[in-house]
Amino acid sequence: MFDKAFRKAPFMRVLIPLAGGIIMARHYTMPAIIIWILTGFLILFLLLLIIMSYRKQRNALPAGIFQVLFLCMGLMMGREDDPALIPETMLQARICDEILAGERTFKTRLDRVYYRSGEKWTRLDGRVQVYFEREDRCLELLPGDCISGWGKLLRYENPANPFEFNYGAYQRGKGVSYHLYLDSTSWITSPAYAARGLQIRSKGIRRTLMDRIDRSIEGRDEKAILYSLLLGYRAELGQDVKQQFVRSGSMHILAVSGLHVGILYILPAFLIGKIRGSMAGRLLATLVLLMLLWSYAMLTGLSPSVVRAVTMCSVHRIAILTGRKTGIFHVLSLTAFIMVLYRPAIIFETGFQLSFAAVAGIAGFQKPLYNMISAKGWLARRTWQLMTVSLAAQLATAPLSLFCFHQFSNVFILSNLAVIPLATVILYVGLAFILLSSFGLYPLSGILEWLTSLLDGITHLMGRIPGAFSENITLIPIQVFLLYFAIILCGLFFRSRKVVLLHAMMAAVALLLLVSGIREYRLRSHEAFYVFSIPRESAISFVRGREHSMYRGGRTRGDTLQIPYALRNFSSRHKLSSPVFLPARSGMEHCHIDTGGMRLLFTVIKNSKIVILRQISECLPRGTVGLETDILVLVDNVSCNLDSLILVFKPGLIIVDGSSHSRYHFEMERSCIHHGIPFHSTEKDGFYVY
Repeated sequence: MFDKAFRKAPFMRVLIPLAGGIIMARHYTMPAIIIWILTGFLILFLLLLIIMSYRKQRNALPAGIFQVLFLCMGLMMGREDDPALIPETMLQARICDEILAGERTFKTRLDRVYYRSGEKWTRLDGRVQVYFEREDRCLELLPGDCISGWGKLLRYENPANPFEFNYGAYQRGKGVSYHLYLDSTSWITSPAYAARGLQIRSKGIRRTLMDRIDRSIEGRDEKAILYSLLLGYRAELGQDVKQQFVRSGSMHILAVSGLHVGILYILPAFLIGKIRGSMAGRLLATLVLLMLLWSYAMLTGLSPSVVRAVTMCSVHRIAILTGRKTGIFHVLSLTAFIMVLYRPAIIFETGFQLSFAAVAGIAGFQKPLYNMISAKGWLARRTWQLMTVSLAAQLATAPLSLFCFHQFSNVFILSNLAVIPLATVILYVGLAFILLSSFGLYPLSGILEWLTSLLDGITHLMGRIPGAFSENITLIPIQVFLLYFAIILCGLFFRSRKVVLLHAMMAAVALLLLVSGIREYRLRSHEAFYVFSIPRESAISFVRGREHSMYRGGRTRGDTLQIPYALRNFSSRHKLSSPVFLPARSGMEHCHIDTGGMRLLFTVIKNSKIVILRQISECLPRGTVGLETDILVLVDNVSCNLDSLILVFKPGLIIVDGSSHSRYHFEMERSCIHHGIPFHSTEKDGFYVY
């Protein structure tokens, strides 16, 4: 069964081990010398086998060795060495992305970064994420401009809390190795000239087209939707607009990707397929089509998702022209292989995974789903075809979407029946608008704004349907794997009708239910105490089952208490209820003491006494009763004498959290070492769990 699949998509034979090696390299570090020795041994063994088996019966051993070689290749390509420590120094760089406004800063990315190292300038590998202090002159910066400045290139730290998003790995996957902050006095624009490559020029073209839309379209939301739908620029989208598209299951419309490229590709490709002339005529038509597709990629600023889709369409068109295999899985695997070779870290990007999963789902499931019902009439057939395409794509992407985003739209089929045809019309009208605007003609601006307003209204209506949206759904990796395994077996069964596949699918579903039951039991019986690592804030949690109490202290950002952003994945993964913020009353045993020169919170968990100390007098009143504790947590730079603390609390472990200054962490650690008391600093050691 799998051998037949590999014959239809031969690049899968090398893509799977290559991707496996890259993934292994991300999680398990292997010395490079061992990989090189293993690779050399395999090459010699492979050559020996080829010589010995020349003109003899073919066997699978050389093919297996060849796949192991690609596994080793993936292990080398996936290695990520830690960026070097660079002291504060002078910098010169080129701005390579749009300037985006944040709450307190402007941010963008720099490439071609040079830093002063002694008496010479050294080129930095990779890009830099830069944050500028908010000022008007930042708005004058454009991609391609050069700046000079003085600052410290900072490396991204690894996550310090459980299930925290690894922003450093995400940025390194995009080629960004450092981040940098520049205040208004530490940088100037530089007269130095840097060549404007294709990427920079494409962003300039996109900015020009955005200015034309801005002059012709009045509605703010309509402008933002057109920026996103036509040009792939989503920075102007408001949170309300994003949320309504998410709730209606139409967010993929605003992410310029394979859907948009496919809409542009399918009609010209169909017309080219009708050409029955000479090879030269078909070649010319194919070149025109590829030029149109790559021109559209330029309009979108060479967005990675559009480049993926255009690459796939280009491979498909060239394969047809040369008479090669054009099976969708063959084209899909070849495109993925090329992109992974070019940038190995792309395999970890959610957009890359969702794009290829959606195309594979449509190729694998759409036809069996369509054949389940025999629709009568042209309109019924087209409607059912659109529904099965949407259902197949959603079926293939749902497990990954739930794992990454913890939410799901229940009205996606109904929504896409209206949204996809309307988005198709907007896309063609929008491109016609762009073409005519190049000659100073804007006859389509009114129609384009009306269509966009209609799209906005439909998604808003769909998102308000009761029960349209499910959220806070969490999956663990083994559940995602079993879900995909069951879905693949289901698709294979509907294609071949083999009973063994049905039995395997039922076994996968049974195993999935067993894993889900075990996970639910473990979550309900979970009992733990956490001290999280949040800079300049306290975040201490007491968890019993799904009950959640949290101490946030007196130093919090904003006017209301809430879960820190870094801990939202932790809360979702454990399916915790909304926290009760201490020292307010909760369902857990705890005692708040604010008397006798002390302010503290006392609780017992797992038969261990825990004290969170907020304040203590230098001179305690006579007769103060000692409270022997297992864990003593010091917050808000509590001023104290360690001898007094030992006398009163007799702590088995002292923890200092992120609400205290770095100097306080250092001094308390030194004192604890002197007294022989175990010490944990969340600033240096990360979160603590008991």
